[in-house]
Amino acid sequence: MKKLSSVFLSAALLLCTCAACAPSAERQVRMENPPAETVSGAEQEVFEWTQLSDKSVSSESAEYVRGAAEVAASTKYAISATVRLTQAGNDYRIGINAASNEIGQNMDFVYASANGGEFASYATLYGAEKRYDLGYKRVLTGEVDLNGGVSFTAIRDGETFYFLIDGVLQQIRTFDIGATVPGFSVWNCTGAFTQASYSDNVDEVDAVIAFCREQSPGGGAGNIYSNFAGLQLDETSVTFPEVCQQKPFEYAKTAFAGSYAGDVTVTFTTANLKPNASYDTASNLWPKLALLLNYGNGYEDMLCIGVGKKQDRMETYLYNDFPQWYNHTDFTGNTDTTSIIDRDGEIDFRIEIGNTGYSKTFRIYVNGALFALRTSKSNGDVSFGFASEYVSGEIKNFKVQTAEESV
Repeated sequence: MKKLSSVFLSAALLLCTCAACAPSAERQVRMENPPAETVSGAEQEVFEWTQLSDKSVSSESAEYVRGAAEVAASTKYAISATVRLTQAGNDYRIGINAASNEIGQNMDFVYASANGGEFASYATLYGAEKRYDLGYKRVLTGEVDLNGGVSFTAIRDGETFYFLIDGVLQQIRTFDIGATVPGFSVWNCTGAFTQASYSDNVDEVDAVIAFCREQSPGGGAGNIYSNFAGLQLDETSVTFPEVCQQKPFEYAKTAFAGSYAGDVTVTFTTANLKPNASYDTASNLWPKLALLLNYGNGYEDMLCIGVGKKQDRMETYLYNDFPQWYNHTDFTGNTDTTSIIDRDGEIDFRIEIGNTGYSKTFRIYVNGALFALRTSKSNGDVSFGFASEYVSGEIKNFKVQTAEESV
C-alpha cells in the first residue's frame, strides 16, 4: 500500500528529516514556547507537554493538555508529526489535536493505552447537548512502537476529518464545528513531537485527501464515522479480519459511497462467517454483522444478521424507534443450536427499502425468500455501510438499485 509521505512530498508538505527537505518557516508548525532537543546530531524542534507531576500520575487527575499551532483558524488544513512517547502514567493518551478553538470544540486523534492500546479519535464540545458525533471512535490497532516514534497525520476538510498512521488511512469522521487550529495532545504522559509540518494550501490539502480516497474506495464516513485500519475493501465488498472476532461494532464500521433519497433495493452476499467461539452458543454477547443505514441528521439504523448458533436470525436496531433489539424468526425455523444457516458458505440478502417521506419500510429476503418485515420512523436521504461485532468474514457483491433503475 502506498504511504502518505510520497503524497506529502509531491504536495510540498515535506515530511522527510534531512535539512534540505525541512519545511519553510511559513509552512512549519510553530507551537507555543517550543523547547529544542538534539536528535541524531541535528537540532530539531520538539514540542513537549506533560501531565506527570512529582505527586501523582494517576488517571483520576489527568486531563487533556493541548498545544496549539500559531496559525490562523481554518476549516481546511493538514498537520503531520512524528510522535514519540517519553514518559507515561498508567492510563495515557498521546497524539495530534486535529482541531481546537476557544469555544471548547476539539477533535483529537490519539493512541490510548486502554484496552491493550489502540488508536482513536475523540470529539468534545464544551457544554454540549447529547450529540451523536461526540466521544471516542476506535479503530483496529496492531503493534505500535511509540518509544521509537509513530507518524500521525490529520486532515480537516470542512466537517470531514481524515486520520492516518505511518501514511495509512485509519478513519474518516465527520464533526460539524467552527474554524479551528491544530496542534498536539497528551493525557497523563510526556511526548516529543518532531518532523512537524502544516499546510492550509488548498491544492496541497486536496492532494492528500485524494490519496486518502484511494485508500477508501468503498466510500467515506457516512454521517458518523468509518474505519479502514485492518479492513480489506473495494467498491462492492469488505472483508472483516480474524481480529474482528474479538471486537464490537465500533472497531469495524465502514461505509460505501452514495446517498439515496427514494425507494431502493440493497443486495449483498455474506461468506465465510466465523463467530467468536466463546460467544457462539453462550453469553449475552451475540456475534453479528450489520447493514448500516446512515441518515443526514446523524441517525443510524442497523439491520443485523446473527451469526452465532443460538442467534442465527435477523435483528434490527432502529434509532428513531424503540431503543432495543427486535428479534425475528431463526433463519432455519429452529431456535436450538443444532440447526443453523450455512454461515461458512454464501448467503444472499435482498432488502427492499420503501421511503414514505416520514418513515422507512424494510422487506428482508434471505436466499430469495421473504424473511422479515420492519418499519422505521427514520426518514431522509440514506447512505449504507457495514459493521462486524465478534465476527470475521466477507461481504461481497454489494449493490444499491434505485426505483428508476429497476424499471
